[in-house]
Amino acid sequence: MRKTKETLLEIKDLKLSYYSENGKNTILEGFNLTLLEDEVVALVGASGCGKSSAALSILMLLGSNARIEKGEVLYKGRDLVKARPEYMAKIRGEEISIIFQEPLSALNPVFTIGYQMYEVFRYHSDLGKEKIYGKMVELLKLVGIAGAKEVIKYYPHQLSGGMRQRIVIAMSIALNPKLIIADEPTSNLDVTLQVQIIDLFKKLKEELGVSILLITHDLRAVEDIATKINVMHKGRVIEENITQIILRRPKEDYTKLLIKAADYQ
Repeated sequence: MRKTKETLLEIKDLKLSYYSENGKNTILEGFNLTLLEDEVVALVGASGCGKSSAALSILMLLGSNARIEKGEVLYKGRDLVKARPEYMAKIRGEEISIIFQEPLSALNPVFTIGYQMYEVFRYHSDLGKEKIYGKMVELLKLVGIAGAKEVIKYYPHQLSGGMRQRIVIAMSIALNPKLIIADEPTSNLDVTLQVQIIDLFKKLKEELGVSILLITHDLRAVEDIATKINVMHKGRVIEENITQIILRRPKEDYTKLLIKAADYQ
């Protein structure tokens, strides 16, 4: 008998607004999303629909001008909206990690790759230097980086975009999180590298059993990896179903437009 998968993340009726001197701008309203253990869920929508704000809301990484006015973000049944800052500091990286759209902005230009990876372990674990070094090399090999012992000596600007993205992914899995949030992880890469990065996410899911929330504007990027697709428009999910049903038998006109824009056949 197949074991029923537990709900890992559930966002309920979330409303998020940003405040400025010009007033209030509501970005998310009535936003709902569910992700199970060992599942890849795609959140797909055009730029500006609120996808990145939804991602930041999960880890409470919103700016001081942002306010969650309604709703819940349940991780393993606990509402992160009401969680204390020290709990969220522990959750970030150890339970949930996030990969931002531009890897260069996620890496500090004045420190080597090795130093930045070392800091992840130093902050969150009590491993000694030798064990941390071994873990770093192991992680870089896992994400397909050859010559890992040399790469850790480099600075971010000395590496290609694809290499930097792999390093950011390696850092995101360093602490064995249960959930990875990947925000447009292939958007600035050429087609060949896009395929390689998606294949890498497949490998990580299979080998590590990690769940993934894959945020993108491109349906083609998720066809072969996502269990389900959530289509987002104007701050909320308007259609959700298993991937092949969304792609073959979409209900909403907006979903049909996205499929047409992706030139999906």
